Amino acid sequence: ININNTVLYKSTTHHTTILHKMRLHLPLLFTCASVGLTNGYSNQKQPRSPTNDNNGRRIFLKNAMIAALATTTTTIVPTYSAANAVERAVGVGEQKCRTEGNCLEVGEWDGAVGWQWGGKDRCDPADPLCSANGQMRVDANGEVPTLPVPQVPTQITDIVQIEVNIGRAETRDIQIGLYGNDYPELVSEFKAFVAGDDGLTTTNPLFFQQGYGVSAAPVTLKVGGVLNRVYPQQKLEFGVPSQSSSYAKRIGKSRAPDDFVPQPRPIPSLSSKTAKIVRKHNVAGLVSVPMDGLGYASSGASDDEAFANAFDITAAADANADKRGKLVIGQVMDAEGMDAVLRLSSLPVSKGIAGVLPGQNFGPPLVKVSVKGTGFVGTPPAAIAVASAAGADLQ
Repeated sequence: ININNTVLYKSTTHHTTILHKMRLHLPLLFTCASVGLTNGYSNQKQPRSPTNDNNGRRIFLKNAMIAALATTTTTIVPTYSAANAVERAVGVGEQKCRTEGNCLEVGEWDGAVGWQWGGKDRCDPADPLCSANGQMRVDANGEVPTLPVPQVPTQITDIVQIEVNIGRAETRDIQIGLYGNDYPELVSEFKAFVAGDDGLTTTNPLFFQQGYGVSAAPVTLKVGGVLNRVYPQQKLEFGVPSQSSSYAKRIGKSRAPDDFVPQPRPIPSLSSKTAKIVRKHNVAGLVSVPMDGLGYASSGASDDEAFANAFDITAAADANADKRGKLVIGQVMDAEGMDAVLRLSSLPVSKGIAGVLPGQNFGPPLVKVSVKGTGFVGTPPAAIAVASAAGADLQ
């Protein structure tokens, strides 16, 4: 904001966050600010001097900041009332223009496109109950929805745990049981990539020896792993967006050396092409990988970005995944993990330019979700019950 060639606000990430919290009350803010301008510059007959200008600007800034603090104090604290959830999530202007059918004429672009996320009165994306469309994840009774734990169709050979950070203040755990007897090659790759001590290696091990002439390291979700993309209420894509960036992080540098060699995709799995399909992608909480192996979900990407979408976790039934040659190699094991899946799949997403196109409602989460840690939980107890093939979610 520039008034009389004096910069009063310069955009930075920190200040953008502050203004985001103040935006609901901008009319009142500028009303108070205008009072400050009136008080500061009302006596136009006084001779102009640097002292008068500075005093006027101080009064303007003082009134503006008092108004901002007064109007944001009650909005920073999240409110979980179901009664006003929709009102908070969707802007009043959007609702009005949709009713009157004049969103384009009045400049309500989100209302014209049909987005609910993007409304002026949307919920805070860092709020655990804020969903992808900007509405609170509560029903009419104020209850938070849940997802059932999938039935176990076959023997669970291993259980791994993934701990993720949502923003800076929230942590969630997901325990995943794997069908190692049914898909030994794919499960072996998954275990090495997610929870192995060293990570997944697909090149000659000599690459890791000093003096070989290159810099290299196994690729692992433990270093640089993130929730790369969210399909709201449909699925989650986990992976390592850039091996070079992860290697730089591993060695404590700002960038990888020029001789860095990323891990290429593994040799396509042969056994999985003839293996019996244990289950289809017909419920939430299923772990899915390409039939050829990790890294083949984005075949057009470079080796450095091959593992950006290493595996998926479903948040709903996904029949298209069966048609795309993906296999379910495991599942979320408990209610805590399913709640984490629901939370992550409800995150608001950054749609970017693609979001303008109909149906393009997916993208990276607005709140960064990074992998904090992973590990093996232990050998599954024999008491884990295998559901009947006639189970409701196994057909």
